[in-house]
Parts: sequence; C-alpha cells; structure tokens
Amino acid sequence: MVLVPELADDWAAGDQSGRRVDANGPPHDARAHDVPGAEAKKVLARAPYGRTPLRYLYATGWLDGMKNQASCLFARTTPATTAAQVTKAIRGNRTLRDRLARMQVTAAQAASAIVRGTASAC
Repeated sequence: MVLVPELADDWAAGDQSGRRVDANGPPHDARAHDVPGAEAKKVLARAPYGRTPLRYLYATGWLDGMKNQASCLFARTTPATTAAQVTKAIRGNRTLRDRLARMQVTAAQAASAIVRGTASAC
C-alpha cells in the first residue's frame, strides 16, 4: 500500500521536509499529487474532524487516495483491514508514533482518519 510509507516519511520529517505545513493547507504538497491546491484546501476545510491533527491526517489520506486509486478502493471496501495495517505501520515507526503522541493522537485515531480520508477520494 502506498499511503503508509508516504505518510510515515512526511509526518516523521515534519518541517524538515522543506514543505510548508500550516493551517491553510494539507501536510502534503498537493501539486506533487497532481491535485489543485484549492481542491486540497477544500478537503481540509470539510474534514469531519474538529482537531487539527486529525484534519491533516484526513487530508493526507485523501491526497494519497487521489494519487493511488487502488489504495482508495481498498480503503473503501475493507476499512477495518486497512486501518489495522496503517495502525501497525504507525506503531512500527517510532518517530511517527512520538510525533503523533506529542499531538495527543493515538495510532488508532490516526489510522482511522487516514483511512476515512483515503476512502473519500473515490
């Protein structure tokens, strides 16, 4: 699955990735996913979460689902399996796990937001 390594790399790198991460846009560079920036901002604005970290994770999942339709379809048809795989990948990446913990987001919450965002891209 494509979304897990990309997510781990982007979230573990944080601001060191050279990309601007702020409240006005999703954590991924939308252009790298061939998605207009305005569309990515709309997704972030309509994310079904009140907490900012979960909104970013939802937008991250959506962008990855737009780039890889197979991931999108897999997340839509088998959300529990996908969430379990994402949770396992997050728990296996100490840097990512620590970064999420600083934002008071559990691996299960992060996986749920990512899978929900990925499934919404179909």
